[in-house]
Amino acid sequence: MAGALVIVAGGFAALLFSVPTVGLLREQLRINCNTYPPGSEGEGAWTCADGISYIIPGVILLAMTGLSLIVGLVVALIARRELVARGWFTVLAVLPVVWTLAWTRYGSDELVSFPPGVPRVDFWMIWVGPAALTVTIALAIAVLALGFRRWAAFWLTASAAVGVGIATVIQPGIGLATLPSAALLCAALLRVERPARAGFAGDPGFSGADGPRRSGERDIS
Repeated sequence: MAGALVIVAGGFAALLFSVPTVGLLREQLRINCNTYPPGSEGEGAWTCADGISYIIPGVILLAMTGLSLIVGLVVALIARRELVARGWFTVLAVLPVVWTLAWTRYGSDELVSFPPGVPRVDFWMIWVGPAALTVTIALAIAVLALGFRRWAAFWLTASAAVGVGIATVIQPGIGLATLPSAALLCAALLRVERPARAGFAGDPGFSGADGPRRSGERDIS
């Protein structure tokens, strides 16, 4: 149930961060924008479509995020085996990020108008590149964590979730994908089986004030 709540929170975060996504598309990547040619009165200035024109790109980006969260919610409610749940959550965490990075890359290449004589600028690499590198490394760590169990899996998955969060700080405009991704990784984190710490009440080998009881040791009290 805790995993489901985390995923729902990720959905609300995606909606909240759809606002800076519009800023990323319009003001930084210059999607649906054009600039004036050299020698014109407005040389170097950019004109962009109004805000309504960015609703469709926003819906395109949110579609994969929403699908991943819905499937993740189903997994959280019905999956019982640890590795199965973790595998699903990790794959679902990757999908919205890959979709968002790929679509913004496409938009930056194909939907920005540069008139003849104006050299193209790789806005995507400038504004998204550092965050893309960070989140790619983080998700690679998350995938690597699937090959481990218990504490190793726990710390690798936790590190991946933190890395995805750092990518969001670097570029909030991709937060509609990275924050739900982090939520799905947290759901995977909650499914990691961690061994009980020896020497604490409730552990099979705990015998009270005398410390852990060795295997085969008899209680003579």
